[in-house]
Amino acid sequence: MIVRRLAPGDWEIFRDLRLEALRLVPAAYASTLADWEPLERDEWMRRLTVNTVFAAFHGDRPWGLLGLMPEGVIGMVYVRDEARRQGVARAMMHAALDAAHQQKMPEIRLNVSHGNDGAMTLYTNMGFRPTGQDATQTFMALTL
Repeated sequence: MIVRRLAPGDWEIFRDLRLEALRLVPAAYASTLADWEPLERDEWMRRLTVNTVFAAFHGDRPWGLLGLMPEGVIGMVYVRDEARRQGVARAMMHAALDAAHQQKMPEIRLNVSHGNDGAMTLYTNMGFRPTGQDATQTFMALTL
């Protein structure tokens, strides 16, 4: 498995993984399929320019997606079913944390849907701590 940052030319990989995630596990995201499906090529490319987006690959098959937004928020975390429990999310998180260090971000934040015990365990083991919660999610942060 390799993890690499997606460039604007990788917009189709980004689009396919993002739409798949929103289709298969909509409750895990604040955005909806209806928000993302109508986006044109140029908007997909722009989002890859503005954000730091990583994908994990097994050979040429994309296994997962993770985005680091400029304000220090991790989102869009998705791992395909066949790639779960193989360290994909952890590898993408390490790539994102490395990028955050390079960008001199003081803190990284993310949200975890209630009931997503696997994600909660991963983020806690990586040093994230709960900072609050609402009816559907727990807010977490990691000081760099």
